[in-house]
Amino acid sequence: LQNRTSTQGFRFFFGIRASTCLNCLSKQMGKKRKREQEQKQVVGDTLALGNDKDANLKSHGSGTGNVASRSSGNPVSKARSWIDNTLMAIARDEKQGRAQISALSAKKDLIGLNKLISEFGLRRKFALALEAFDAIHGKMRPTVHSFAQIMNACLRCSDIEDARRFYSMMQGEYGIPTNEVTFTTIIKGECQEGSNMESALRLLSSESSIIQPNVRTLNTLLRGCVKFCDNKSAKKLLKHMKTLALSVPGCNPDASSYEYCIKTSCYGGKLKSAWKLVNKMTKLGIVPSAAAFSDIALCSALL
Repeated sequence: LQNRTSTQGFRFFFGIRASTCLNCLSKQMGKKRKREQEQKQVVGDTLALGNDKDANLKSHGSGTGNVASRSSGNPVSKARSWIDNTLMAIARDEKQGRAQISALSAKKDLIGLNKLISEFGLRRKFALALEAFDAIHGKMRPTVHSFAQIMNACLRCSDIEDARRFYSMMQGEYGIPTNEVTFTTIIKGECQEGSNMESALRLLSSESSIIQPNVRTLNTLLRGCVKFCDNKSAKKLLKHMKTLALSVPGCNPDASSYEYCIKTSCYGGKLKSAWKLVNKMTKLGIVPSAAAFSDIALCSALL
């Protein structure tokens, strides 16, 4: 019986070894075939490159052809070709952008330049956004919308210092009072930049005498609480929203407000607090989203 068992064990062991060897052999053969195919591709690309060069020489004299025709099967050549094409596209895009800025600046089209700043910000073309703002700054008077767009472009390019500079310029040099859009934008920047919520909350406190924050501004702060897992500040902000709603209409916490607080509670391991917020939402007739229940499920699984 022992000999039989040992024989079966050896058969099992060597069967695994044999199958492993066959798998290794098939992989090696597959790699060999792949190398042969790549070599054939290189030869074919080289021949095609020669034909393209001949055609270019016939049609353009002694020209070198475009960047794409110089690329071969060599990965280094392909990478260089891709870089060259990308740089050419960037240069062409910047040239078109500067032409648009010049045309709108000549017409003194403030609305068009504001739209251009927004578009360049979305595409993270910060240099072009600055040029468009300078065109307004040089020939026209920027509006609060101009500053909102350039500040948003700063934040999309992770440049909080320039966003602060434009915010100060708007209020100081031009005497333009802040509105809900610019205030929310600078609050978003403070939440993105710092290592905690102190600077954002300090700004909220200092500007409260000038402008009353709306739901979007306070939700931006709550989103910052989620980032820094600041459950204490989230509770204070939710309470502040309820108090503010008594004097300012439309400042009641919405579904996003509660869900940011639920996420913050879950990230801090406060499962009971998260369930209390869910119960408050249902009492107010606000239906929690699937994402809120997903956060609670994950928190309960980790505890």
